[in-house]
Parts: sequence; structure tokens; C-alpha cells
Amino acid sequence: MLATVAALTLCATTLTALGGSPASADDGDPVMTDPGFESGTFDGGEYYHASLVAPGASGSGHAAQVGLGYDGDSRYPRGGNLPVRGTGVSRGMVNKPVRQVQPNTVYAFTAKVRTEGNASVRVGVFDAENAAFYRGAANYADVSSPTWTTVTRTITTGPRTHELNAFCFLNELGSGSGPGYCDDFAVRRVGPAA
Repeated sequence: MLATVAALTLCATTLTALGGSPASADDGDPVMTDPGFESGTFDGGEYYHASLVAPGASGSGHAAQVGLGYDGDSRYPRGGNLPVRGTGVSRGMVNKPVRQVQPNTVYAFTAKVRTEGNASVRVGVFDAENAAFYRGAANYADVSSPTWTTVTRTITTGPRTHELNAFCFLNELGSGSGPGYCDDFAVRRVGPAA
């Protein structure tokens, strides 16, 4: 028994050090791989015209840069291109699956975002298994700010939902716009749906 507890503690510590969230039957929170982009790799999500840059929102670590074409970006979607469809050369996105969510449950999503120039970043969460929320229809915010801004959105999962998608993408650009930046994604369980 003691060996099992030690092994589980080691796994949770290792996962947290790599930027993941350890799952626990006690906390009921969902799991997202590398929510703060601290691994410095494109693991645990889908990316298109995105790059990892330093520093992140905290002044250290990494953040995801989305939009525009530049050397070193992920020019081809990895795995798919949800939630952005028909993306242009200037538009980039990050999509991170959120697993171990429960049906008919309210979740809160937070992220930190900022932009350069006249750019606008759309950030939010959507439930692809619940048509009412597909592609973040009611669960996103548009941000145009040169300083890191915390966005919070809530979502109520549908009756079949076991996965959500957290996303950040650059809205269409105007003249002289720069890229957008996303960091510190988090999803936590609020409680059962009303």
C-alpha cells in the first residue's frame, strides 16, 4: 500500500513539473496537458501558425504566440484545426483538449492574453459534443490589449460531454497589426448544472 501511494505521488509530482495537472478523485478538476506552455514544445494540443516564446505572462517560462507567418512556426495544423476553419496566412491558433470533464457540469475557464498593434485575440472554451456550444459560440472573449489580461469564461457541459477544448486564436488582422499571445490556460469544476 505504501509503495502504491509513493508511486502515485511521484507520478503527480512529475506531471506537475512538466506543466500538466494531476488528476485526483478528490478534486474533480479536469486534466489539460501543458496548460502554461512551460514544456517549450507543441505537446498536448493543436497549433496553426503558432510558436512558443519566452517570457510568458508571469515574466518567466513560455507563452504561445499566434498569428502571422514567421520562421519556426507550426505552418500546418497538428491533428486538425479546431476551432479555426479556413485559416488565412495571418491567423493562428492554439487548441488544447481538456479531458476528464463530467456531463451536465459547470466549469470555469481562465487564460491570460495580450496583443501587439491593432490585433485582437479570441480566447475561450467550447464543447464539441454539445451543439449549443460548438466552436465556443457563447464562451469566448475578444481582447485587444498590449498588457496581459486575464479572461474568465464559464461553460455548462452537455449530457454526453467528456472533453472540452480551450482555444486562443488571432482574429482577422488590420493594417499594422501584430501577433497575439496566450498563456496560463486553466479549467476548474464549479459544480453541477442547475
